[in-house]
Amino acid sequence: MHAVVSLALVAVCAAPLVGASAAPRGGAASIKPNVESAAANAAHVFNAVHSAGRQWGAALNHNGFGFFPAVVPRGTLLYHGAASPDPPRGPEWLAFEMEHAELFAQSWRQDDEGDGEEEGNGIASSRTSWSPRTHIHAATASQQRPLARGIINRRGYFHTYRARRDLKLLYIDGMAAAKSSFGPLDSQDLVLRENKTGPLDDNMWDEVGRARDVCRFVTEVGMDGFVRVEIGFEVVYCDDFATGLDPVSVTRSFMPPKEEEDGAATTQNMLMYHMARAASREYDGLGSRLRLDFSSMVSGFFFFSPIKNVSSKADAAASPDLIRLGAAASMDELLDMKHHLRDVCLRPRRFTVDWQSAVVDGLVDRFADRLASMASGKLSAEYFIGELERATLVYSDAPALPGDRAAARNRTAEAVDRCTEHHLLPALAYQDEWHLQDKLIYTAVEAVARDICQTLFEALSALRRARVTDGPRIGEEAIDRSREALRHLMDRLAWTEWKKPRPCPVDQVSFVAMYPFGDAEDHWHPGCRSIEDLLGFGRHGYWDRDFLSPKDDDDDDSVDGELR
Repeated sequence: MHAVVSLALVAVCAAPLVGASAAPRGGAASIKPNVESAAANAAHVFNAVHSAGRQWGAALNHNGFGFFPAVVPRGTLLYHGAASPDPPRGPEWLAFEMEHAELFAQSWRQDDEGDGEEEGNGIASSRTSWSPRTHIHAATASQQRPLARGIINRRGYFHTYRARRDLKLLYIDGMAAAKSSFGPLDSQDLVLRENKTGPLDDNMWDEVGRARDVCRFVTEVGMDGFVRVEIGFEVVYCDDFATGLDPVSVTRSFMPPKEEEDGAATTQNMLMYHMARAASREYDGLGSRLRLDFSSMVSGFFFFSPIKNVSSKADAAASPDLIRLGAAASMDELLDMKHHLRDVCLRPRRFTVDWQSAVVDGLVDRFADRLASMASGKLSAEYFIGELERATLVYSDAPALPGDRAAARNRTAEAVDRCTEHHLLPALAYQDEWHLQDKLIYTAVEAVARDICQTLFEALSALRRARVTDGPRIGEEAIDRSREALRHLMDRLAWTEWKKPRPCPVDQVSFVAMYPFGDAEDHWHPGCRSIEDLLGFGRHGYWDRDFLSPKDDDDDDSVDGELR
């Protein structure tokens, strides 16, 4: 079944895209998203889907390659900080977290010298300071700047708005609000702005021009604005706030303590901490506040094959694994990508398959901790084999015993296919409704799933062969070879999950008493438990109806065998 599905999808993906621009440019046909590029960039596509709308993945894979039409649902609260109590004229920014907007809503005691610029309207001209006093955004609204010389106090205002209707937005992946030469602005400056990029003191900080150019594109396709990530998610709303937002409240912020007063230094110095804590709540996404249309995903990984590594030695020194959208394609090809994005954005939203939560998250949840544990070198040979068998045997049909009905077949190949397809089944339920983007994502995710399953079963087969030669006690050399193969797999996958701080060591699990398991210690003092702590079914005793405990003959036997 699996092979038939894959071949059918390749045939469909190779077909021309209906409605896409196919006009020749300079005698050459326009490039289109294609299954070959999706397959060649499978791990990148997988990680782009997994990281979309998530602060953690956006920070690590900060050079975005793609776009997702998105919706902020009606009723969502959004926040804005300014030096005026009046609703701003667009384009202007909104934050999803209160702490993000609070930074821009601060009141300041201006020194006698003054350190601000004259006020204006709209998104301000560029600044390069990252101090709290002058705002962490380079080039943001003039309302968010210190007042001019001679003005002692700068008052700040915290605005709360509620979405009056569903807001139609374009999510730009990676850390697209980062003003950096590493490449996070490529998708905006090279694709949406058609190569309006420049040196640090020029276009890179040109947020007013960038916002207006990107807003020109998104409003042409009927959207309200776009979403980017820095230390927190932001919406750049392209129209007047009155067109889609209901004002809830505006509050004037308190003046900070004078420098000689208690707590003044702490109040100022905690700004970064508060923002970081707020952003950390978004590491795994914004939940229901931002809905991405994965079935309308447009990515450079679908167009350009292969995506090459860093484009300069300077980039390589800064980040050895850096990839750049500008290094992957010519300007003409990037324009083809923009034309395709426009076509996709003009179509109705699809939301056919939530490839992130329905498929990709399932694979990461299933294998991330297992692979990390087996590759760590902390497991004994016995526990390594136990992890490997538990990761694979559930997909295997056990050999027939005398009396079983069975036909000769390649059980390992079947198990690899079953393992590969398992987490794709939720998406395959909607296969008749798929669009091109769904087929391209499937191609990439299927390739990643097959790589995982193939590697695991090869490691299992190698240990089985070693058991024949080494006897019941498999030698460390065989374990080491399998462990090394899993480490190479992890290098190929490059999941951001493995860079998260772990609550427990890799060979332990965070545990609380959960029926029917756990003792009093697990309930009152939950924490990290080792494999030895959880061997067998011996850890119990907290629950009053504990069927795992020995029972006297006169005990109530109504719970015997109960494991619900």
